[in-house]
Amino acid sequence: MLAERIDTWNQQLREQSLHEGQRQGLEQGLEKGLQQGLQQGLLRGLKARFGTIDAVTQKRIAAADGDLLLHWFDRSARAESLADVFRD
Repeated sequence: MLAERIDTWNQQLREQSLHEGQRQGLEQGLEKGLQQGLQQGLLRGLKARFGTIDAVTQKRIAAADGDLLLHWFDRSARAESLADVFRD
C-alpha cells in the first residue's frame, strides 16, 4: 500500500517536472523568437532607410536585448542618420 503511494507520488512529480520543463522551454523559445524578430526587423528597417549596415552595427544589434532593440526602433523612426539611432 505504502509502496504504491510512493510510486504514485513519484509519477506525479515526474509529470509535474515534465510540464514545468515544457512550459519553461516554450517561454524561452518565444523570447528568443521575439528577440530574433526584433533584430531582423530593425536591420531591415535601417537598411531601407540608411542603406548598407556595417558589420560592427550588425553585431551590436545581434548582441542587444529586447528593451534596447525597442529603444533603437523608436529612435530609428526619427533619426536623420544611422549614428542618431545608436547615440548614447
